[in-house]
Amino acid sequence: MVYSSLPDNERMQVLMTLEGQQCKLHGYFGECAVFAIPREDVLSIRQTIAALGLEIVKDSYFPLCSDNAPEHLRHDGPNTPYPGYRGNWRLFHLKPCGK
Repeated sequence: MVYSSLPDNERMQVLMTLEGQQCKLHGYFGECAVFAIPREDVLSIRQTIAALGLEIVKDSYFPLCSDNAPEHLRHDGPNTPYPGYRGNWRLFHLKPCGK
């Protein structure tokens, strides 16, 4: 099942729950919703995602391309030549489990 095919109330629950953990909806890509993930407490966010009946299809880093990203959403990324620069988003691509 494509994320956008979920009923409105389920999508709103996902959005409100993940925003409550400081995540930000980044957009949609194919069958997935893409959320920017904060640096702190990633394990808790993964547990919340599973409890919401979603799976992480892709976990990636992407250049910010902006100076306006909130500090808590900035990441170094795996191959950052300047540690502490925090010039990347960390993005989770999410879709409903087994659907």
